[in-house]
Amino acid sequence: MSLGSRIKEKREQLGMTQKQLADKLGVTKSAICNYENGTSSPKEDVLLNIFKVLSVDPNYLYQDSVNVTENSKKKDEIIENIRLFLDNLSDEDLTNLYDYLEFLKWKTSKRKEK
Repeated sequence: MSLGSRIKEKREQLGMTQKQLADKLGVTKSAICNYENGTSSPKEDVLLNIFKVLSVDPNYLYQDSVNVTENSKKKDEIIENIRLFLDNLSDEDLTNLYDYLEFLKWKTSKRKEK
């Protein structure tokens, strides 16, 4: 089953129309249609919102395209622990953490340029 098929499956399980999902993600209904039929793939920010809006783990959407190894299981466990941690942060702390992550992303990109 493809990424698009999984998105559609989960959307339908939630009783959500393509239009409703599109509205929640800030994209068009045709974009959702394109994701579901495999014509296009969601950009990173939209994909992150799909995980959130559909209340789905990334592994669910990618389970047929990614070979799950022990390392990725460990990574998933770490990510889940981070999510639990983030749920307990204040809005201000979340903003500060986000700013720091953006800084690390920038720093990494500069390192790669060298």
